[in-house]
Amino acid sequence: MGQIARGKAEDLAVQNQIEMDMMVQFMSLIFTWEQAKRKVRQGGPLIGGYAKSMVSTREKIRSYYQFMSQDMGIDFDTIEKMSFCRIKLLNLKGLDELWRIKKVMHPENIKVTKYVLF
Repeated sequence: MGQIARGKAEDLAVQNQIEMDMMVQFMSLIFTWEQAKRKVRQGGPLIGGYAKSMVSTREKIRSYYQFMSQDMGIDFDTIEKMSFCRIKLLNLKGLDELWRIKKVMHPENIKVTKYVLF
């Protein structure tokens, strides 16, 4: 029984890590898009490159969200309703070895993410 439980726990840990990595990647794409948008607004000699980056990153965000929602079953309603998903979207990190102290990004990032997506 202990070996079965240990195997299931290891499987759940791997699934959790994959979902966590997906959320981090997703937020990274959104922040990259926002950064490129800010650079386009500032202008300058490299504005064309930032504009291309902004457009291509927006397409990556849309396709990644489509992958998350259709293939993985994680849509934005699920993220907003489940605190476990919201925490993953905010890039949870343990600050000590036992994860007693945790660090997350600002919760307003979820509202910004929703604004960017929809």
